[in-house]
Amino acid sequence: MRETFLSTISTAVSHHDMGDRIDWNKLVAMLPSLGNLELPYALNILGFSGQASYLPVLETYTHHADSDVREWADDAIDNITSRMPASDTQKENS
Repeated sequence: MRETFLSTISTAVSHHDMGDRIDWNKLVAMLPSLGNLELPYALNILGFSGQASYLPVLETYTHHADSDVREWADDAIDNITSRMPASDTQKENS
């Protein structure tokens, strides 16, 4: 049930620019309890949020044991950094 819910939210966020209008902190708090089938959707949601404040959390998942989760975390980070102004992106990479 949770996987279906996260999948639906992930699809909605990727098709509609609403990510920065929603506080995803409760989702961030849930991340440690999510399984490998649920994590990709949650990471995708955070990536489409466009919120740089989630970059440190996403960075931790780039070292996950599952290579698919690592890839989703990298994609989420790319989604956020691609939306950032060039000056902010340079600060994040420093």
